[in-house]
Amino acid sequence: MTPVDGVDEILAKWFSNKHNVSVPTPYTFGQDPIPGVNLYRNTKAKFVMANGGNSLPCAMAKYNAKTGQFIHITSDSEFSPIIRETRVIKNNLFIH
Repeated sequence: MTPVDGVDEILAKWFSNKHNVSVPTPYTFGQDPIPGVNLYRNTKAKFVMANGGNSLPCAMAKYNAKTGQFIHITSDSEFSPIIRETRVIKNNLFIH
């Protein structure tokens, strides 16, 4: 790769600094009812990587807005059905 003249110092400095970036998730639908709750860095959250560890880490939880109950999904057997349901919901949203 050939560096561009005059850019090498700028890029090196930019890449050496920490940047906070908000990245939307494809599995968030509607408004987040509990925006103050994060699964990332939460010791109760269990992250799973599909495709033999080649996919992005994924953690899930269920939230009941009526009761305020928040349940971490920790069982591998619960992950697959939820992902399947989510794909059906996502596909239906794009069809209508």
